[in-house]
Amino acid sequence: MEAFKKSYIITVVVVLAVLVTSNLYGNINASTVDIDSVSGKTVNDIFDGGYDVAIATHDIFTKRPWLDIMAYGANPADNGSSDANAIQAAVDDLDGNGGVVFFPIGTWNLDKTIRFKSSVKFVGQGLGSHITANLCSALFDSNDPSHFCQDVAFVDLYISNTVKSNSGGIGIDFTGVNRSRIENVRISFVETGVKILTADPNAAVAYYNTIYNTTIINTVTGIDIGDGGGVTNIFGGSIKGEPNSTVTTGIKVASSNIGIFGVCLENFTTGINVIAGSALICEPRLENDNVGGTGITITSGTSGSVIIAPYFSKLTTNLNDSGTKTICLSADEYSPYLSTKNLGVGTVSPQYSIDVRNGDVAVWNSGNNPSFYNGDDSQNYLLARYLSSNKVGKIQSYASNNASDLGINPEGGNVGVGTIGPTAKLDINGNMIRIRTSKTPASSTATGDVGSICWDSSYIYICVGTNSWKRVAISSW
Repeated sequence: MEAFKKSYIITVVVVLAVLVTSNLYGNINASTVDIDSVSGKTVNDIFDGGYDVAIATHDIFTKRPWLDIMAYGANPADNGSSDANAIQAAVDDLDGNGGVVFFPIGTWNLDKTIRFKSSVKFVGQGLGSHITANLCSALFDSNDPSHFCQDVAFVDLYISNTVKSNSGGIGIDFTGVNRSRIENVRISFVETGVKILTADPNAAVAYYNTIYNTTIINTVTGIDIGDGGGVTNIFGGSIKGEPNSTVTTGIKVASSNIGIFGVCLENFTTGINVIAGSALICEPRLENDNVGGTGITITSGTSGSVIIAPYFSKLTTNLNDSGTKTICLSADEYSPYLSTKNLGVGTVSPQYSIDVRNGDVAVWNSGNNPSFYNGDDSQNYLLARYLSSNKVGKIQSYASNNASDLGINPEGGNVGVGTIGPTAKLDINGNMIRIRTSKTPASSTATGDVGSICWDSSYIYICVGTNSWKRVAISSW
């Protein structure tokens, strides 16, 4: 075993030496790999503190550097001195060609913003890799937000202000950044956790960014998706104000095609605020410790947001919707809700509020009877319902405190007017029948069907057989 270990050590040392001398890693200074530091150590020692052998091997094969900030002079034990220059030097060494800037466990202090270019991955070891700043305008942002920047990642890091205050700064600023991600990151005590925005609509937009399982605590705004931040997706994670702190807005949306999936928001004034564009909000959990706040606000002028299975708890207002074509669907926590001009089923060009083509419509009430209701704010309505107890279809109109029933009995073939229990083919619960228009058969053999009745000013006519009429004279009294 000891011989195997020594052989393994020698192999690793040789590989590292080859990587440095052959520059297989790309643009990397020899100072980033210290051959002497691995002498006499096992593989686990070499990657102590969280180096992942699989990841390191992967990066070797892709020829991308894996740069430890400590190799550039960053020191977690320097009593709060800034590590910003060391971190920026590692970023600049990549020169936009791609690679990993690695943050071992420790507290890394910033006194200025770290500016990144395309294809930089900032990777840590979870909450132990703590990057803290003293109220910078942003802890991280693009080197030039007006130009195209993409393929940036923040993974397994803890980012915060040194002072426990949310009065300034942005955790991660993705202005002008595309196709990038933030994953397993905690951000706290900044004014805005993550900002995604286009700097110039004619230059760099900020599309196709993704945020996974990220926790944002004690900020004014958790995630701010501004103009040009379209097609951003947020999966899981949480945004919350801890005790004695309230987030003003958890997620602010001002762009189109935003996806929010399974995010937990706690202790806020407004959980999700769609002020422009549209959002698909699926299974959000929105709750406060004390009653207050609004879960989701859809602002006037927005269109097409969809909310699926939301959970609301201890809120003053669950959903405040002033937008158009908003759909909210939920089985339990919130009543199904639809706010749209026209909804089509079986058609993409609906002409009516609900336009169903080539299909049937069934609405079921709590008694498992299909029913349909259409009413207005003045309590005028039309109700259609099947009553299983009477085996009759009921149509009721209600206006000005007067109800009128029309009952149709499918088994007996009876129709009731003013009654839902007709006992004859036509059963009228009233004292008058009106035939509005007069008709005079041309002769006693005029065309007619048995039972037809008509009238004119002199006679009442009854068809007693096919094409056979009789009449009786009428007079005044």
